[in-house]
Formats: sequence, C-alpha cells, structure tokens
Amino acid sequence: MKRRDFIRCLTVGSSAGIVTSAFAHTQTPSAIEQSETMATPRVYGGFTHGVASGDPLSDRVILWTRFVPDAFLKIDEVIVHWEMATDKRFSKNYQSGDALARQASDFIVKVDAANLLPNKKYYYRFSVDFIQSVTGVTKTLPVKHVEKVSFAIATCANHPAGYFNVYREIVRQHKRKQFDALLHIGDYIYEYGMGEYASDHAIELDRVPSPAHECITLTDYRKRYAQYRSDDDLQALHASMPFIHIWDDHEIADNTWKDGAFNHQPQEGDFVARREAAIQAFHEWLPIRDNMVAEGEIYRSFVYGDLVHLLMLDTRVTGRTEQLDYGNYSKADPQAAYDQLQKDLYADGHELLGEKQKQWIASELRNHSTRWTALGQQVLMTKMDVPFNLLLAFMGAKEAHRTRTPFDGNIIMDAARHPSILKSPYNLDAWDGYPRDRDWVYGQMNKYGKSFVSFAGDTHNAWAGELVNKQGNNCGVEFAASSVGSPGIEHYLPLPPKLMREIQKLFPELVTDLKWANIVDRGFMAVTFTQEEIDCEWIFVDKILSKDYSVLPITHASTEDALELDIDEEDGPDWEDIFGDVDLDDLLDD
Repeated sequence: MKRRDFIRCLTVGSSAGIVTSAFAHTQTPSAIEQSETMATPRVYGGFTHGVASGDPLSDRVILWTRFVPDAFLKIDEVIVHWEMATDKRFSKNYQSGDALARQASDFIVKVDAANLLPNKKYYYRFSVDFIQSVTGVTKTLPVKHVEKVSFAIATCANHPAGYFNVYREIVRQHKRKQFDALLHIGDYIYEYGMGEYASDHAIELDRVPSPAHECITLTDYRKRYAQYRSDDDLQALHASMPFIHIWDDHEIADNTWKDGAFNHQPQEGDFVARREAAIQAFHEWLPIRDNMVAEGEIYRSFVYGDLVHLLMLDTRVTGRTEQLDYGNYSKADPQAAYDQLQKDLYADGHELLGEKQKQWIASELRNHSTRWTALGQQVLMTKMDVPFNLLLAFMGAKEAHRTRTPFDGNIIMDAARHPSILKSPYNLDAWDGYPRDRDWVYGQMNKYGKSFVSFAGDTHNAWAGELVNKQGNNCGVEFAASSVGSPGIEHYLPLPPKLMREIQKLFPELVTDLKWANIVDRGFMAVTFTQEEIDCEWIFVDKILSKDYSVLPITHASTEDALELDIDEEDGPDWEDIFGDVDLDDLLDD
C-alpha cells in the first residue's frame, strides 16, 4: 500500500468504525494480491450515519446504512456488501448480498432482507472493500401463539431544543428489559430554520439547524436528516432495535394537510413539490419498506402472532382536509361560535383518513383476529373538551408567547377556578377536529369486536384517556407520548414550575375522558402486551440541556379490557395550594 493510501486509511476510521485486514496483518501481500489491488482501485469513504433496521415481518426486515465515498474519487455509486446472522460471529443462519449506494439516492442503501426465521434476533453489518460498519441488532416478528410483546414509543424530537437524552434512556432501558421494536409516531425531524421554533439554546449546545433556513427542497430535507442521524444517541438507538415509523406534520411542515400546511407560504413555492421532496427524503433516510400500499401510501400493519395487530395509520397526508381554525369564529358570542363549529366539524367532506385508507382499515380488522388491536398514529384520539374560558386563556398565552408580548398567568388560574359550562375541543388539529372519522373508527372496532388501544404523540405532552363513543360507552383506551425534545404546554404558560405540576393534575378533573396528564416533562412510553393486560410506563428525564440527566418517577397505566384504565402515579396535588379555601368538588359540580 502506498504511503498516502495508508495515511488515508487511518483518517477514514473515525466515521467508518473500521477494523481491516490491512491493520490486522503485517505480512507482505503475495504477487496475486498485489495484482488484484492494482486492478481494483481501493474505495475510500465512510459509513457516516451508522446502521438501522425497520419494518420487521416474520420473514424479512429492512436493513439501512449510508456509505459516502471520498469526494476525490469522483464516483456516483458504490457496491456495499451486507451480512446478517443469528449470532455475533456471523456463523449461524448466515445471509449476505450486495447493494448499490447511489449518489441519486444520497448514497443510502436499503435492503429488504428476506427468508429469515420468525421471532429471531439478528445481527447485521455492512462493508465496502476494507471498510466495515458498526454491527446492528434487529428482530423478526413472532407467529402463532405469543405471550408478550413490548414496544418503546417515541415522538417529536426537535434537535436544536436539546440533547436526545430520551433516546439514550430508551437504549438503557432496552438493555434491561428488551423491547421488540421502537414505534416512532412522528416528527422524527423538524423543518424549521434557526430562530423559528425551539432553538433558543441551539448555539450553546452546538445544535444549530442544518441548513440554517427552513427546509423546502429535497437537498434541504436531506441535510436535515443527515444532521439528526449524526447524533450519537439516535445512531445507538437505531443500531439496537428495529424501528416502525409513521410520519406526522414536521417531516413536511407544521400542521400539514393533504394540499397545504400552516407553515407553508406562497413565496415558498408549490406545496405539492415540497411535500414530494419531503416524502422522498423520509423514505431515503428511514428504514421503512417503500410502497407497501399500491400508490405509495404509508399506512401498513404488523401482526405479532395472536397477540397484537398493529395498524400504523396516516392521519396527516393521505386523506386529511384542512383543519378548522378558532380564529374564524367570533369570540363575542361563544354559543353562536360553538353551534357553527359543530356544523363545520360534521360537514360533508371534512375528513382525516380518506376513503381508501378507511377501506384498508376495515379489511385489516375483518381479516385479523388477535387479543389486542393497536393504532400507531399521530394525534390525540381522546375527546378533549375543555371549558371554553380556559381554552381561550391557553390560546391567549400561546399567542403572547409567539409574539413575545406579556401575558398575565392569573387569567389561566382564574379560568381554572371558575370553569365555564360551555366546553369546546382543545385541539382542532387532532381527532377532535374530525369527529366523523373518529366515530367511524369506533364503529368499526365495535363491529369486529376489537379490544383496542390508540398510541398518539404530536402535543409534546403525555396523556392517558378512555375513548368514549357518541352513545357514551367506552370503546378503547389511549396512551399518548410526551416528546423527545420539543417543548410542551409548559413552554408558553407563564406559570412557575411548581404550579405547572399542580395544574397538570387539574386536567383530568376538567376533561371528562382524560384520566392522567403530564404537561411538563420530556420522555417516552414503554408498552407491554400480554394475553391478560396492556401495561404502559411513562419514563421521563429531568433535563435535555445537559447530557447529565436523571430519570424521574415513573407513572404506570394498565387495562385488562381496553375499556377502563388503572393509573398508578405519585401522590396527587394539595388542592389548597391552588384554590385556597375554594371547594374544588363544588366548582366541578357547578
């Protein structure tokens, strides 16, 4: 090997994680080896973003990596070798093959490795010439009778807002109790530019968005994914278990619907072109099986034997029509505004799922029989009707935070002390804003006799609710995850931390179907299914602005019938700290 080539080998190792025969042996190569080396030029570069796996089935799984050749080579494709086996030495049930990393697809490799054994842990790795990737671990789905399935569930990871301590904690918990997969239910990236959202600490943390401006083009989205996937904690998480992804809005733009988005302006060009660029980057950079549905829709299902039927829904792009906006209703006459809102919520053509996805859901429910049915989707399904005066107070606080104008926190406390009888949906971007489709889902679950749980994210806060149909009957339960990094309600409410802790206990008292809330902390959910029950743990970290963090007290929820929840948490609040001598029960009764 020439001296300059040997030096280059030493320099590529930091990103490639290489251990090569060139370094392991010192003997002089044979004449044949020298000839082969001269005939086949070395390829230099690195596996710059680790490895990942996803969309596991009982006999196959997607393997992912990215190999970027050194620019001086001036090549636009590289042959990448992949290997997998059921042991770390890559000797048992061994498989291998080759794939192309092309410049046209950002030098990303995705392999749909087939002919695998069910319910097996597999090790996998990639190599190019003498350069080898780190080793990843994945797992296939079980078949027939299954006793237990465990998921980690994460959402809303805003890179400039803080470190990915939540991802690191998932890996730590995984070493202790082994998750079968991680469900990522949206907002894997954020499209905002520097200074636009949750980037107050980006400079001091060295997490300034890349590119610094808002993502619009394919190049923009690719750079943003590359930045997120450069994070050590996220790389470690991807390498430790398979992911099952669904997108939310920020993979494209804030409050996306099928033909537009709140965070898309006319000067930013054609929205459809932006959406297509974002979706292309999403499929490139994540270990998701492409085009599982005929026309490229992302909704798909995973069956864990006779225990769990997991449906990953698209409530964001496929069929969603534009969200209703409280700004279009008069605050001067709340009752008239409420009456008009109810008409608009149930108007023909106002939908969340789209007819094609609804047909698919019905077919899935009809054709699969498992102990539990789970919906992996983006937005809250629990009916969150809050007192109208408290809703206005929250909206005022949020707007004041956006415009950086003063807001009196006593307005919120006064609304909490004297809740109005009139209630209205907390978030029109959630299922509350599309009640017809929610009623349809409840009807389908009842029709096919399903015990079901909904997993949701999007709000950056954690919730547990019982799902109640129009007839007032419980028909399911919901567990909603907090965020990995994005700030929640606490970010814009001008209340001291202690009072925020007390306020979060007030939510279930004011919202009928809500049973528990955490509106302060960042974290994830650990959900375990058995034949007897579903158990959910909310695991939170105490900080994300420092890599030195602690795990906060864990809240548990369980259900034996997917109709009612049993919540086990730390002691409740001292209501006198909030309301003084006012009798809370009397207030709620009034």
